[in-house]
Amino acid sequence: MSIGCWFVYLWLVACLYLSKEELVFLWGAPLLIVFTWRQFAESRRRVEIDPAVGEISIYELTFFAGKITHTYPLSQFGAVRSVVTSALIGRYFENRVELLIKGKQQGLLLETYPPAVIGDLHYGENPKAEELCHLVAEIAGVTNLGFQKNAPRCDAIVRASTTRVSR
Repeated sequence: MSIGCWFVYLWLVACLYLSKEELVFLWGAPLLIVFTWRQFAESRRRVEIDPAVGEISIYELTFFAGKITHTYPLSQFGAVRSVVTSALIGRYFENRVELLIKGKQQGLLLETYPPAVIGDLHYGENPKAEELCHLVAEIAGVTNLGFQKNAPRCDAIVRASTTRVSR
């Protein structure tokens, strides 16, 4: 058996002998660690657009603090838009800025912002998202579709050449 299997086995056996409070900690602590790391990794995500080279590069962190660089050719994108969509979990909404592939509903997520609240259950475009759309359209030379209130979120992320960088 691998070390991971032994760890899971010991963890499950420990659950039989622990109090309710200890079980909450045993299950809650790993979830809190994963959530905190995800927030940290998203805060370190960086997007660079280089029109001279014709590339978009996205720098991200992996779960084990490795660095990944995704590189996309700028020529495959035709428009930038801002859209408010619901996040994957619950009733949380986010204002996404996405680069769209020419003639398709597929795209690349550039940034997310909290949406502007316009009354009860009505969300509008965050001013930072609007500013980013104008900036990306100017730098990348793509069409600015602006804020699309009822647009669906992008179907998929486009393919990229990925480079892993060791620590």
